[in-house]
Order: sequence, then structure tokens, then C-alpha cells
Amino acid sequence: MPYKEQNYNLQLEIQLLTKTFLILLSDIEKMNEKTDQLHNEKGLNFEHFMKRDFKQSYTNQAIFTYAHSLFERFLTHMLKHEIRSNNDIKKRYLERWSTLFEKGEHKKYGFSVVDMRDDNKLIEGLNVLLSVESKTTVEFIISLFGIKKPRKGSETFFRMCEYVISREIRNTITHRGNLYDDVFFTALKRNKYLQDDPQELNEYLYVSMHEFQQLDFSEDKCKKSFNESAMASLINSPLVFHCYEDIPTLIFLSSWLALETHHLDKNRIKSGDPSLICYCFNMLNQYAHKTSDSTFIYTALDLYRILKNNHYKNNTELLSDIDKFNIIQSLDLYLRSLRPQEDKTSESDFSERKQLKQIEKSIKKEIEKLLDFKELGTRYKSLLKASITNDVSKLCKILKSMQLTKQQLNEWAVFDKFRDEKKFQTILASSPEGEREFSEWFFLFDSSV
Repeated sequence: MPYKEQNYNLQLEIQLLTKTFLILLSDIEKMNEKTDQLHNEKGLNFEHFMKRDFKQSYTNQAIFTYAHSLFERFLTHMLKHEIRSNNDIKKRYLERWSTLFEKGEHKKYGFSVVDMRDDNKLIEGLNVLLSVESKTTVEFIISLFGIKKPRKGSETFFRMCEYVISREIRNTITHRGNLYDDVFFTALKRNKYLQDDPQELNEYLYVSMHEFQQLDFSEDKCKKSFNESAMASLINSPLVFHCYEDIPTLIFLSSWLALETHHLDKNRIKSGDPSLICYCFNMLNQYAHKTSDSTFIYTALDLYRILKNNHYKNNTELLSDIDKFNIIQSLDLYLRSLRPQEDKTSESDFSERKQLKQIEKSIKKEIEKLLDFKELGTRYKSLLKASITNDVSKLCKILKSMQLTKQQLNEWAVFDKFRDEKKFQTILASSPEGEREFSEWFFLFDSSV
């Protein structure tokens, strides 16, 4: 089907993708809960358990491969739109086709000389260039758009290494089955990201061997080279992957690439406008609260650092108030995740307790800096402070004057910690239904209040 240029909206696309990813994870969570319930039931035989586990395994594989397909489709649409709408990008792209035509290689792919003048056909033939240049869609975007390659040791580099492994797992499942083979490990050893830091692959091998209780492999071995013996021992063993780790990586990389693409044209950026991933912060906060999984807090905060450092010159004042509002909630979630660690730390372990206190102090300082709203009314600042301090009475008092709809109260992560409170439930029950697109939720902010 030809790519449709009409009505493309990158902000909406990244929101829909993130929302879909989180729905897929929710489906896995529900499936796991049903399995746990069955395991607790008496009278079920071994054969029943095996059938259930077999079905769950294949469902996980289906969701895993589908998530990668959604990721690829998102990148392809974004790439084609940018080629069509950005003259510099389009020129670079067509130059690559010119090189192909000059070498006469176009005939192998069913193209004629006449097609050189058909820009649309060349754009739709994107997969040909990916094949000729032996690049993934991610690598092609980084190369064509001139995006700076992630620095070794950075969070983005780490996520790229995770993606490389995850993508090869997907390719194996799709084309060759669900067992490790030589093709799998050969492809990974040839990858430039993993060649730059072999330890990233070795750590994955360690986790995989631990899964099969092959514990004779030390993580500290082979930090500067691939662990060949570990690879050999895993041949013909079932592939190890975890959607709760791999899908957050897809969320991170899609948001990172969307931000880099959006900021290619500085005319798109208007001071005070919500960022491209503003609503994504809200969704990640909601899911982190729902699952108590710190992975999603870290994903939100890693994206915040990229937004602040790469695109706002480390100046939080350039962030929109709505972004600040959502990011403060991410920081608050992180603070709450630290407290159990602090409680478990023994009094004698002074250095660890001191480190946790320093982190807590640093986060609180960051929150205070972000609370410097420029456009939002004082009511929103008071609402946020009531949430951070767990003051349900004050929060509900503010809500009574705001007249939010049920949908807004349900979709806004700032209320998640109060959903079991009777006072909040009373306000929710008496609120009007109201419907609006989920992508428009942030327009409930009104600077006049």
C-alpha cells in the first residue's frame, strides 16, 4: 500500500505507538495473572500446566514480534514523511539512488532508467536502499538524517545494544524458529555497536545461561571480547527474551529518534509548546504506578535527560510547563521507588544510606527547579504539590473548583495514587463524562486559573 503523506502528525504517531506498546504489556500482565491463578488451583495435572505454558510462550513470541513490526512501521512512516517534507533530506536520499543507477545495480531490483525521475517510486522503494547498504531502518535514519551516533557508555548506546540483540531474536523467531543458532551469534558479532562494547552481549549471554541454570560462566570474563564458549553452550537452547525489558527499549528508541527528527527543523520548535513526547511521559507515569515497575520510571527519566540536554541546552526553563508537570511526577515516582531500598538498607551500611540520601536530595532539588511554572496557573502548582505530599484533602478541594471530566481524571497520572481514596472516588463519581481524544488531554490546562 502506498505511503500516505496526508495528515501525518509525528506527535500523534509517537503517542499512539507508545500507547499501543503499553497495551501489549498490559495484555501480557493479564495473561500472567491468569497463569498464576491456575497454578494456585488444586487438582490440575501436569499435562494441563504444560499446555498452558506452551500457549503462553507462543503468545509472548507473537506479542514480541508484533511490537518490533509496529516499531519498524513507525520508523518507515517517519522516514518517508521526512524525505518528502525536508528538501535537504530528500536530496541526500535521491543521491543514494543516483549512485545505484550509475553502477547499473537498479536493474536487479526491477527499476528502469525512467524511474530516476519518479521521486515517489524511489521513496516507496526504500527497502531496496536498506538492502543495498545493509542497514537497519534505525541505522539508515541515523545516517541519512545526520543524527549523532550514540556515544559509548551513554544510555542511548546501551539501549541500542539491547535493540540489536532484541531485533536479532525477532529475526530468528520469524525466519528460523525459537532456538539459538550459529546465524544468530554470527549476526551479533558482526554488529558495530556490540563490537564497540562486547560486554553488552556477554551480559545478555550471562542472563540466558542463568535462565538454563548454566552457572559456570562468570560475568567478569571476556569484558573486551565475545565469550565464544558461552555462545557455543547456548546453541539449540530456547531463545531468552523478556517483553518487559525489550518493549521499553523500543519505547525509548522510538521517542529518541522522533525527537531527533523533529528537531532537525528548528522552525518546528516554538517556545512554550509541549514537547513531542509530552503525553508519553504521562503514559509511562501511569504504567509505572500501575505495575510498580521502575523500568518505566527510568525510561521516562532517560527521555527527560535527552530532551533537556540534547534539545534545551540543559536549561529547564525552556521546557514547557506541561512537560515540567509530567516530569515532576516521574521524579516523584522515582523518589517513592527509593524509599523501600532505604528501609532495607541496614544502619551499619552507612555509605549506601548516605548515597541514597544524596540521590533523594538531588531529585528534590530538581523538582523545585521544575516547579517554576511560567504559564500554568497557581492551581496546577498547588495540585501537583498536594500530589507529591500525599495531601488528599487539599487535592480534592482543588479538584472541586476545576470541574474536570471523568476521562480527564482517569487519564491523568497525577491522580493515580489517590484512586483508592473515598474523597477522590466521590469527586470522580460526580464528574461529567466528557470525551476528547487522548492526545488532547493536556489542553485541560488553562493558564488563567
